[in-house]
Amino acid sequence: SAHLRIPDSTKLVIAQGQPAWEVCGGPGSIHSWRGYLRPDDHGGGLVHQGTGAPGDSGRHTTSSPIAPAVLGTVHIAHLNKEPWLTVPAMHDWQRAGEYLAGTWPLPFPPIHDAGWCPWNVVTDFFSALGPDTPLVIDTEFHETGLIWLIGLFSEATGEVLQLHWIDPKVDSWRKAVFIELLRDAIGRVPVILQNALADVRAMRTTWKLDWPDFHHIDDTMQAHAVLYVEYDHDLGFLDSCYGKHHRVKHLFKSNPTLYNAGDCWTPAYAMAGLGRELDRDPLSAQVYRDRLELLPIIDESMTRGIRINKEA
Repeated sequence: SAHLRIPDSTKLVIAQGQPAWEVCGGPGSIHSWRGYLRPDDHGGGLVHQGTGAPGDSGRHTTSSPIAPAVLGTVHIAHLNKEPWLTVPAMHDWQRAGEYLAGTWPLPFPPIHDAGWCPWNVVTDFFSALGPDTPLVIDTEFHETGLIWLIGLFSEATGEVLQLHWIDPKVDSWRKAVFIELLRDAIGRVPVILQNALADVRAMRTTWKLDWPDFHHIDDTMQAHAVLYVEYDHDLGFLDSCYGKHHRVKHLFKSNPTLYNAGDCWTPAYAMAGLGRELDRDPLSAQVYRDRLELLPIIDESMTRGIRINKEA
């Protein structure tokens, strides 16, 4: 009990390991939440800006913060068991310094729904895109490969633009013009995807957008797999190391809008960090470039399948 009498002057508690995380009120596994604050510590940071859709008219915040804030990380002794977590743990401790300095986590960028927001918001977003700032695309699709939600993010705009593709209440002209603007954008600006193979296949199924339509593609999953082959390569892990905002990966069912938005801004931050590491490692950079060139070939082979002796 003496250990849990936190002085009022304390600004941040670092919970090392699962027992400490649970005692501090942290949810789930420390491996899922390392590098993040407790959900209750979001305070004014976890803000949904309102998309303009019917029934979504304004800002909604989470519950008030519980002082002091709690940052989760693995216990230092655990690194003897899983030494591969050493670099991620270093990212966690770096975030502690950024939190105390007031530079992390940053407020969420505004989120706009292209199906309902003023149309000039959509055209302004695409007009701001340039060759020096990549466009991040993230898609949510059904098992059939048909996209039901697409999200875009660019640090040139500092905003997320989403479209619920299969929503019957969205005007068909908005959908058609949106895709034409998207087709023009991917043909002139670099694009960042997380698992380009899956996203391009989904865009081909839904809108006939294919590899030749893209000016250039970067794939954060491939880049991370080259640099850190033994790590997890999903967006949740990348966000825990390179992200600038609160965790939203747990909100798929409760807030899919914010979940998708997180999948849009995370690749932008991750690719910036991975790009700096690739610049310092020319041999890995060449392997990464080779992988990108292989993706359309792998896609074609997956589409054709393997020729077999059907009778046998």
